Amino acid sequence: MAKPVDLSVKESFSVWRKGVFWSFLLSLAVMMESYDMILLNSLYAAPPFQKAYGVLQPNGKYIIPAPWQSGLNAGQNVALIIGILIGAPLVDRFGFKRCMMGGLVWVFAFKFLIFFSTGLPQLLAGYIVACIPMGMFSISAPAFAVEVVPSAIRSYVASYVNLCWVIGHVIGAGVLKASLDYNSEWTYKLPFVLMFAIPLPLAVALFFAPESPYYLARKGRLEEAATAMDRLHAPHPTINSQHLVAHIQETFRIETQLKTGGTYAACFRGTNRRRTEIAIISWTMPALVGYVVQFYATFFFTRAGLPTDKAFALGLGNYCIAFAGGITSWFLQYRFGRRTLICAGLFFMSPLMFLVGALDFATSNAGRWAQSIMLMIWFYFYGSCLGPIPYVIAAEVPAMKLRAKTLALARMLYYAVLISASVLSPYFLQTWNLKGKAAFPAFGFTLLSLIWSFVRLPEMKGRNFEELDILFGLKVPARQFSSYVITEEDKEVVAHSDQ
Repeated sequence: MAKPVDLSVKESFSVWRKGVFWSFLLSLAVMMESYDMILLNSLYAAPPFQKAYGVLQPNGKYIIPAPWQSGLNAGQNVALIIGILIGAPLVDRFGFKRCMMGGLVWVFAFKFLIFFSTGLPQLLAGYIVACIPMGMFSISAPAFAVEVVPSAIRSYVASYVNLCWVIGHVIGAGVLKASLDYNSEWTYKLPFVLMFAIPLPLAVALFFAPESPYYLARKGRLEEAATAMDRLHAPHPTINSQHLVAHIQETFRIETQLKTGGTYAACFRGTNRRRTEIAIISWTMPALVGYVVQFYATFFFTRAGLPTDKAFALGLGNYCIAFAGGITSWFLQYRFGRRTLICAGLFFMSPLMFLVGALDFATSNAGRWAQSIMLMIWFYFYGSCLGPIPYVIAAEVPAMKLRAKTLALARMLYYAVLISASVLSPYFLQTWNLKGKAAFPAFGFTLLSLIWSFVRLPEMKGRNFEELDILFGLKVPARQFSSYVITEEDKEVVAHSDQ
């Protein structure tokens, strides 16, 4: 949101507490996607699920065949991509509120296909159909978050979206660990039942939410935008909703002069190309730095040689550590910028992931536990840096007219990486039996991400959307973003520039 009035972080949270509340509430939809993802990936290691859906092996054990594991995970991610492709234009046309409510009702209705599935084909169909709206949730949550609060607290509400993702993982891992005691069909049926807990109550709550003032202003509904703005902040002597809407209009005027456009193709033209690159690579890095290992931690632990109960306990512990890292990131964001946190996180995570792979050459139990400890430390750095900060960067870097579509492109590439990981992980961890050595590709991706971040990632902390439009319009180098002082002459240069 524009920042014509300078408030401290503490003051902003107090004055804009209603905007923070609605942002936090809408972000809960992301928990469902996270819960579903960790649930499916972890159930592969649960004996009752293996017996119900798997194939009997010569050794008397059941296992979900690698092609079906790949198909289930890929199908889920393909559904999310479809949801993104459909969702971004729908959000641009109908707004966040109506799209989110419709998507939540859709999810609730089709979750029944998952619960009543009796075989892998039915399970796959259920996940594909039910997950389509979740792709829209993944782009709506961060986009809505940065549009309903001022820039002083923009990073906190955007990174909370990632924290909801972690919370979904923690809940899923905790439910699975507890349900193992049943050692029956309820080991997986009970987690399936809990899928119904969020959609309908959240849809009812969002009925009372205000629409994004940016969406309303973009549609020319200025009075409604001012009314929505009033619902986002408490009365304050220096804040006038009409003035804030006027400032939004000024930012739109600058983007019109920059010929920003509003289509997917426009994301790759002129200065938008650079902004799209930053959004895409930033939001894809969280999938690359833990490639194969991160989202299959429980299955990874079992294939590395740990007992099933210990593997589930460590999986839960990892996500709790990532949650603690997410809380830590809020304090780090107050002191450091996005670029600093990303580069520092990658710097410390790369040797940790290398050690996870290297320790696989030690065949003792001590080596297995050392691997687990390294991965747990890695999850803390991930949770405090690489997990939450890309959500902030991807949501704030696009032009306002292209926010939904840029986020859609970024998230689609993220899911494409997850699809490749989901296809390869059963082969890495099962067919080829690489065990801990599966961490080496993630180590390589971490190094590449560190190099890109140092060279290409600008610092956007403290910049409002108008300032970002000007900085990108002037083609300011990444390492000069934080120190560059914008003048009135710069605004004139941008106004008369031709992309």
